[in-house]
Amino acid sequence: MSRAAGFIAVLSLALLGACSDPESPEAHLRATLAEAEEAAEQRDLGFFRALIAEDYSDRRGRSRSEIIQRAWIYFNQNQSIHVLSSIESIEFPIPELARVELVAGLAGRDKQASSVWDLQADVYRFELEMRLDDAGDWKLIRAGWHRGVHK
Repeated sequence: MSRAAGFIAVLSLALLGACSDPESPEAHLRATLAEAEEAAEQRDLGFFRALIAEDYSDRRGRSRSEIIQRAWIYFNQNQSIHVLSSIESIEFPIPELARVELVAGLAGRDKQASSVWDLQADVYRFELEMRLDDAGDWKLIRAGWHRGVHK
């Protein structure tokens, strides 16, 4: 299993700044992405259970439960997780739907590692679709990713 597949639920969803209006949909989305980055580093699977929509699906045919299971495996394989990411773009085709492109560096140290030199890091480009639900929370409905920073 690739690191990205194992970590897609984590999504390396980072926030490097917010827009000027703290009540805007973009500011709310960026705050959600920042929370996801922190949750990934804390290996908080419960956060991702809440973040990923029940009807999640992706081009590879993976369901919500498969993504959560892969995240659980990644969290259990890594004693520590570090995420450094940059949001490349956010688009709102309609007010309740957001498309996010981000680049994330993921570094994990497995439970057998004895030093910082055992850290394993990879860079991925993520393409996410998120939907605003009836409660006003952003939910992940689709994700795609590939290794490297280029499209």
